[in-house]
Amino acid sequence: MPRLPLLAAALLAALLAPATASAETQWIWTAKNNVTNQQTWARTVVDLKEVPANATLLASADNHVDIWVNGQPAGHTDEWSQAAKTDVTKLLKPGRNVIAALARNDGGIAAVIARLEAGKSVLTETTAAWRVTNTQPDAKWTTAEFDDSKWAAATVVAKLGAQPWGDVFSGAKKGGSGKRGTSATVAAADSLILQPGFKAELLYTVPRDLQGSWVSLAVAPNGDLVAGDQGGVLWHVSLKDPAKPVVTKIDTKAIGCHGLLFAHGALYACTSEKGKGDIWRLRDTKGDGSYAEQTMIRSLKGAGEHGPHQLVLDRDGSILVFGGNHTKLPDDEVAGAPAKHYDEDDLLKKFEDPNGHAVGIKAVGGWIARMDKDGKNWIRVTTCFRNPYDGAVAPDGDIFSYDSDMEWDMGAPWYRPTRINLCTPGGELGWRSGSGNNPIAELDMQPALVDIGPGSPTGCTMGTGAKFPAAYQRAFFACDWTYATLYAIILEPQGGAWKARKEVFAAGRPFAVTDAVIRPQDGHMYVTIGGRGGQAALYRITYAGQESTAPVAWFEATPEQKLRRELEALRDVAPSAAALDKAWPLMGHPDRWVRFAARIAVEHQPVAAWRARVKADANVDLALNAAVALARCGAKEDLPAIVAAADAAAGAKELRLQQDRLRVFQVAFSRHGQPDAATAGRLGKECAARLPSGDNGLDRQLALVSIFLGEPTAPACVLNVMKLATNGPAVAADPEIIARNPGYAGAVRSSMAVTPASTRIGLAVYLARAEHGWTPELRKRFFGFLDELGQAEGGHSLKGFVRNIRKEALALAPAGERAALEEIAPATPRKAAAPLPRADGPGRLWTHAEALKAWDAAQSAKTLDFEDGKKLFAAALCSQCHRVGDNGGAQGPDLTSVGSKQSPADLLHSIVTPSAVVSDQYANSVITRVDGGKITGRILNEEGDKLQLAVNPFDFSVQLSINRSDIQAIDRDAISPMPVGLLNSLNAEEVANLMAYVISGANPKDKLYAK
Repeated sequence: MPRLPLLAAALLAALLAPATASAETQWIWTAKNNVTNQQTWARTVVDLKEVPANATLLASADNHVDIWVNGQPAGHTDEWSQAAKTDVTKLLKPGRNVIAALARNDGGIAAVIARLEAGKSVLTETTAAWRVTNTQPDAKWTTAEFDDSKWAAATVVAKLGAQPWGDVFSGAKKGGSGKRGTSATVAAADSLILQPGFKAELLYTVPRDLQGSWVSLAVAPNGDLVAGDQGGVLWHVSLKDPAKPVVTKIDTKAIGCHGLLFAHGALYACTSEKGKGDIWRLRDTKGDGSYAEQTMIRSLKGAGEHGPHQLVLDRDGSILVFGGNHTKLPDDEVAGAPAKHYDEDDLLKKFEDPNGHAVGIKAVGGWIARMDKDGKNWIRVTTCFRNPYDGAVAPDGDIFSYDSDMEWDMGAPWYRPTRINLCTPGGELGWRSGSGNNPIAELDMQPALVDIGPGSPTGCTMGTGAKFPAAYQRAFFACDWTYATLYAIILEPQGGAWKARKEVFAAGRPFAVTDAVIRPQDGHMYVTIGGRGGQAALYRITYAGQESTAPVAWFEATPEQKLRRELEALRDVAPSAAALDKAWPLMGHPDRWVRFAARIAVEHQPVAAWRARVKADANVDLALNAAVALARCGAKEDLPAIVAAADAAAGAKELRLQQDRLRVFQVAFSRHGQPDAATAGRLGKECAARLPSGDNGLDRQLALVSIFLGEPTAPACVLNVMKLATNGPAVAADPEIIARNPGYAGAVRSSMAVTPASTRIGLAVYLARAEHGWTPELRKRFFGFLDELGQAEGGHSLKGFVRNIRKEALALAPAGERAALEEIAPATPRKAAAPLPRADGPGRLWTHAEALKAWDAAQSAKTLDFEDGKKLFAAALCSQCHRVGDNGGAQGPDLTSVGSKQSPADLLHSIVTPSAVVSDQYANSVITRVDGGKITGRILNEEGDKLQLAVNPFDFSVQLSINRSDIQAIDRDAISPMPVGLLNSLNAEEVANLMAYVISGANPKDKLYAK
């Protein structure tokens, strides 16, 4: 009798066993991947001897999936992070059962995943055994009658749990009957996070099956709204009674409108779906809202989520068009348009995205251009974005936009967060594909006004005309779809541009915000959510606080802003000697925005008119900008003059000037080839000798130039920098914001880890191209780093970049060394050592007061957990430097008795603001070298002419030896070696448990744990 339960279990397993067993659930697709709007049909057959008592089907896809069981609907989802979960017991039958899925990709990597479960038993799951096709089959394809023998075997994309998706089935939501509903949950208005005094109303929940998923919004002259369905037509929203919108369909030929604009007595619409990137002009000639006259006035080469997007009216009546980096810039610009001087500027062959995104797409990348009301007379405005979805024009004519990041690059130093840009005429913002992306805004590119962080930019608007307090009337508003946040960018004139501060204006969950407009008729903000087939809704945000909402004037322009605009105007007129004489000296102006505008004006003049002016100058900025202008406009014979002018900054101590000088060399040599042998030798030796410089960005530039010039000492010098690389997060993000979308947040959290991987990957992409200066020992050291980097965590492409770096480096190695190098860094990375434990979160940006409140609450509730505190002592990296009891390191103070020395408030103060008080015993020193470089670390030893410095606060075995003769000054570092923000991955309960563990001295019997 005791054996009967085991026997029954065995019989049940045999009863439910599928025809083919597999080891794990996998994301699958067809062999052709990364195709915008691609559809894939997938199916499998599972034989059941008997229908189980309970059967559940889980399914997800990047981006959409419908799934059937034996021809009956069994689930749907439009968001990969929200897998469908359906009870399909009644849909199964004894014998052959067909599980069929139709998935669609919006862009980027594509994949679908499904699993049929009965309790803990897996009946079937997506693997390479499934059959797939990209060709639409006949209507019986979801049934057992259909013959799928001509379909291909599925291509496995990733295992369940892999990034960027994570374990999507762990939080799957019940899908009921599996039929697609007409509505879904949206954030309640009173649940939204708003600035004080603001109020939100949910005006309309869009019936998705009937009216689609809204992504664009425009205000009609009569105050009504028009909304665009991402996959369908337009919708008229009557606001005669704003509290009760009436929505009616507009039958349009324009399908999938990302951009809408009322101007010149017409409605302009920009489509970007179903392979069509067109600009339409719709006129309501009958006056009945039918828009009977519909004319396509311009077809653009590009579509999809990186296609053409929004349309914005400029002050002169022209229309600004925003194009993503998969959209060709129109090549029929108006006669006299400025020449194109941008280029790739790759000194060494870059590594393209290993997953194929944007491969082969060159500068100009994303762009803003203007056209007239008839879709003609095009001219570039600003270039070298990644994917600017929308923007807005301020009352003074300045243009602002919100550009996207490449989330797959997280963990690499070329990752650039989403950012707010000032978009000036002739502006270039530095985007390039793959590892060629420019994270540092050097002299030939403009910086962001403010970095937002990870996200997906959608709609934007100015606060002009809003019945809001003054700061918000003069703010720029930007929507982030991924993290469900509407930002207010608070502006203030500063020099030639703007000081910008971001704040969360509205946020919620689910609140996938797609567009926002200010309605002049009432001064309120109207906001849409939706996108990618998701549930859409219309909200209204009003101000009901005590501050005045009286209209305020725009800011008075600064002298630098006025000068910048004067210089920008020179780009739009014919070249002249007067224009050249005005612009030339201003390339040395103290303000970078004025310098940039002056250089663009100079480049608009014939190069023969100013070539002879390029030379070294006491005004180093003037010399550098003249040099880069000639590098962009000149020829190979200009290289001596370019180098001589750039060498005006050879002795500069300011980091910016050092970086700008190297950027001049990068642009010049990439376009015109190497300089003469003597110059190449001098510069290559200089760059290698300056490594490490004390700045990660400058180190990458020094490595790039020295390797390109063939300096034989470069590999050894770069490897030394890789050894000394300090720990730091590759991505900075607000944990509270990324917690609004846990499906996307995995890669962000991995990239926020404090490791040296990002710095090392940034050097490895150059070192893999080095052809001179190698020894067998140096190559072994390099491949040792590659073995470690193969285990680095981050965005979806990070590991692929490392694989390709290894592949290229191996190809350059002598044939006799390759076997040993492959042993050091195998093609399949070794299993990583056990990672540090992670906090459960979600975290937040902890202040001292909030952390102390969390501690007091947990102590009062007597909920403190010793084991959790012990785990968090490692998860928050405390154990890397501090010891409590027998646990931890020795680089920082021993905290075993800190509970008897400091109050909890004082201890928290030391954690939240570690630089407030730094003991001399543990303080770092800042070593300023004679060549201007700076190194920060702890002095361990001084012997004779040598000084030994520990440069990694987490690992004192990483040391650097410096000759005293190379040192200009040694200063005490006011910044603590302890990083800020170590609590930010913890939730309130975890903060309290960590505090208790430290205060108790790692004593589980301490009275703190008494219940």
